[in-house]
Amino acid sequence: MDSIVIESKYNLKWQLKELPHYKISECKNIFNCKTNRKLKRVVNGYTIGYWINKKFIPLNKLNNYCELIKLESIPF
Repeated sequence: MDSIVIESKYNLKWQLKELPHYKISECKNIFNCKTNRKLKRVVNGYTIGYWINKKFIPLNKLNNYCELIKLESIPF
């Protein structure tokens, strides 16, 4: 029996300031690039957000933690 592989590509645009291995795509999905997993959006009480490094970050506060990914110039 052959295995089936499904791949998806995302354009990563932002990262978290303190945790740069967490990246955010243009379609607003958050990924952990160390484990190559997509984070799930959850409800904690009545607040929607994400659990990042055992800390709950609500959606309305997430912009305070984000910065644009800086592209490094390659000399060749």
